[in-house]
Amino acid sequence: MVLLPNVCQYLARELGSFVFTIGNRPMEYVDTYLHLGHVISNNLDDENDIIRAQGQFVGQVNNVLCYFRQLDCFVKYRLFRSFCTAYYGCELWHLDNRKLLYFGWMWNKSIHRIWNLPYNAHCLGKSHVTRIAGYTDLVG
Repeated sequence: MVLLPNVCQYLARELGSFVFTIGNRPMEYVDTYLHLGHVISNNLDDENDIIRAQGQFVGQVNNVLCYFRQLDCFVKYRLFRSFCTAYYGCELWHLDNRKLLYFGWMWNKSIHRIWNLPYNAHCLGKSHVTRIAGYTDLVG
């Protein structure tokens, strides 16, 4: 599979016979490609990779809270830190991407669920309990 930049897409439309082959087999043109667990897009945008990481994060948090719901909040938080905060590849993300705001909202919501805080609790006190100011300490 080949990720086509905009120029190659234009040439492919204009020429029509612009085909890469490997072993006499034509390569498939795609907009996004999953490589080593990361989504690579033809416009070099991190949005698809952030969405993939968000889905994995939500699944991991739900697993921790489901399987260890009877444990103390401190233990659940340690498990959360161990199993849910490894964002491999996040060093490559542009921190001005708008999808990271939603990621931060999900992180705050998971902290509320772990510590059994009400949903209207203010987030300033969470940094004292978690020793992390927010998800940006983990991502950025």
